[in-house]
Amino acid sequence: MAQGRYIDARTHIARLHTTILTVLGHQSVLSTRASFIEARIAGTIGDFAKAEVLTREVLQKRLNDLGPRDPDTWRSIDYLAWVLERQSRFSGAEKLSRVALQLYHKISGLEEQEVLSPKRYLSFICSYQGRYDESRDLSRLLQGNLEALLGAEHPLALEAHMQ
Repeated sequence: MAQGRYIDARTHIARLHTTILTVLGHQSVLSTRASFIEARIAGTIGDFAKAEVLTREVLQKRLNDLGPRDPDTWRSIDYLAWVLERQSRFSGAEKLSRVALQLYHKISGLEEQEVLSPKRYLSFICSYQGRYDESRDLSRLLQGNLEALLGAEHPLALEAHMQ
């Protein structure tokens, strides 16, 4: 049932995106946002190839228009890392996650919890690659961050403790 809703949403976003392109053109901020939403939906339903193509386009546009220190650019970097990690393309995902972590403190307008996702990706990537000590250290750092941000009894903090 949920899969059908994502496909419906994808269809509506694609139509909206076409309308935005027709009315406002490719340079529109709304066009970029619609592309990013479409990429997120594609990733959610497992179409990682499409998610990657769309996210790379969005990232390039945001880098050109907004620069590397914009929150939306950072979110594009972070999401592309997730898409690559889901495709077992760990080298690229690790590089992007490290870039996201380096940029985090230089960007205003991000939520504290947003920096947790690149740490989580890095922990998974290190584990997949047999770098267990590094994975464990990142998991402990993530757990400490989650507990400080959300409280020790929050489900995400408890989940991090189990990993």
